[in-house]
Amino acid sequence: MGKVDIVLYSWLSASFPGRTLNQVVLTESFQGGETLRDLFNRLSTLYPTFGKLIFNGQTQRFYSHVNFIYKGEAADAIRDLDRTLEDGDEIVFVPSYAGG
Repeated sequence: MGKVDIVLYSWLSASFPGRTLNQVVLTESFQGGETLRDLFNRLSTLYPTFGKLIFNGQTQRFYSHVNFIYKGEAADAIRDLDRTLEDGDEIVFVPSYAGG
């Protein structure tokens, strides 16, 4: 069993408990062999807002206004879903920004 931190910034964090300074950190436990996809599906069930704003568990897709960072790098929303979690991982979600 391990633990992972999920950090939500800006308006993505607005509906989650424990929000401070425009962010929230959720610490979740996981079982060995669990993937990002497994975690995101569980978060969509535990936190309905996660499923409405970030990851759609039915379509298995992120909403277009969300970017995520995994292990310090911009993650691919399709290819990286099946990566296996490791204890101490951090996943950061930020809203997409457009404009110049």
